Amino acid sequence: LVREAAVDGLICVDRPRALKLLAKDFVNDKSQIVRDRVMELAGDVGGKDDLQWLWEKLGANSEGKTAWQAILKIFNNCDINVIESWMGKFDSQADNGKLSDEQFVSFFELAERKAAAENKEEIVRAAREKLAQLYAKAGQFEQAAEYLGKLRESAGSKEQKDAVLGQLIDVYLRWPRGEAARLLIGNCLLEKDLGDDSKVISSIDAFLDNPSGG
Repeated sequence: LVREAAVDGLICVDRPRALKLLAKDFVNDKSQIVRDRVMELAGDVGGKDDLQWLWEKLGANSEGKTAWQAILKIFNNCDINVIESWMGKFDSQADNGKLSDEQFVSFFELAERKAAAENKEEIVRAAREKLAQLYAKAGQFEQAAEYLGKLRESAGSKEQKDAVLGQLIDVYLRWPRGEAARLLIGNCLLEKDLGDDSKVISSIDAFLDNPSGG
């Protein structure tokens, strides 16, 4: 009780100074109230140096949600370089259960938004690619198709455009939006025949090998 009251008192007096003191010894305090206070404070006045210890708390039932909210606030206040430096870490954590798909979506939407504001086209593209994958995985095909459409419009090379077309065909088939898939394939055929090396053909083959219920 004394520690909890002391933490509240420090925060009321000087929030940045309080975080500097509390982050040293109290992020793993035995009091849940103290830990929550420190995490909430980090979200309000913390910076990139606080991301690592907050990251280590993700996935814990008792404090993972509070830690995640603090991380999002810090990312929202950081410049795009900090977010870019963490994108690889998010990719590497994709399958270990540390974060939910919704949390990944929140991060990459934030990354896309901040990168677009600073005209960082490569980061925008990387974030949109990830968002399209996440939405397709979740069965949210309308959102997946929207991001793939943006990627197709901004594709800088024929190889990039062909790769996106293959993904878009897959989304349309699994949605299912058969008419949209038919029109897209027809437009492709107007340009050239589709051989075995075509991304579009690969997507159709993959769908026929494992068709969705629709």
